[in-house]
Amino acid sequence: MINSKVVVKAPASSGNMGTGFDCLGMALDWFAEFQFTFGSDIEDEDRDNHSSSTQVITSMASEAARHGLSVMGEPQTPLSVIYKGDMPVGSGLGTSAMARSAGVIAAAEVLGRQAEDDELFAIALELEGHADNLYPAFYGGIQLAIPNSESDGLTHLSLQYADDLEVVLLIPDFSMPTDESREIIPELVNITDAVHNMSRVALLVTAFYERRYELLGEAFRDVLHQPVRSNLFPAMYSLLEAATGAGAYGSFLSGGGSTVAALSAPAKSQSVLAALRACASENGLGFQDRISKIGGRGAYIFDSKSENR
Repeated sequence: MINSKVVVKAPASSGNMGTGFDCLGMALDWFAEFQFTFGSDIEDEDRDNHSSSTQVITSMASEAARHGLSVMGEPQTPLSVIYKGDMPVGSGLGTSAMARSAGVIAAAEVLGRQAEDDELFAIALELEGHADNLYPAFYGGIQLAIPNSESDGLTHLSLQYADDLEVVLLIPDFSMPTDESREIIPELVNITDAVHNMSRVALLVTAFYERRYELLGEAFRDVLHQPVRSNLFPAMYSLLEAATGAGAYGSFLSGGGSTVAALSAPAKSQSVLAALRACASENGLGFQDRISKIGGRGAYIFDSKSENR
């Protein structure tokens, strides 16, 4: 019988990034901590005192750890999870990818499996489904998810970026669960819209690679998913325009919403945040907010002794 504790830290992430629908995602420098207890010494999770978001995230992490154990040959190991974080569920911040990456990585660690990241990613993807969030959760940075045209497989590329940007987040106090917001997106698009988004994704990659951040406003200008999702979020475009009007390079709906993300020079981040707060208040929205960096690190085993040296 396995008896062990494993602590994993995993980041929130922002999928789609405007025009990169279902293929681009960015890790945030905003981590949650998961403590997994495997074996007979199970922690009391005290679910009655937890928020609904905490319960959902804990459940997803537990499910992923159990799935990982099963795939790796230990299906009967008892486990429990304690989650410490403040990310809301259903707000476009990749909480399911965060929890599932943590669970699978913890399962491999407790079994002593020297598994490659790609192997663990594939196990987590069986539960997650959203590669544009899961790749950043595993690898950090900005990731391009690429479906293989000759198989069901995926690969990814890490986009080059510099550490001179901040991510300003306005997180409204209502959720837009991805599965529900996807249902209103048309399955067929016209050629003009397809070309529009393809050209803007190319512009987005170039803007990061050459640090030509003045191109980001146009690069984020999506026509495939944001317009229809604005029907569920009437204040969305007002918030996007408020951010860019206050000096952000560009802004977009994070994942399926409801979070609005804006990329800004650090010197302008507070002004962008103030504009977003004012716009949200004018539209009667309750909200949280945060200024983050692009997260350079994916989920990892946390060792407090080595990290605090």
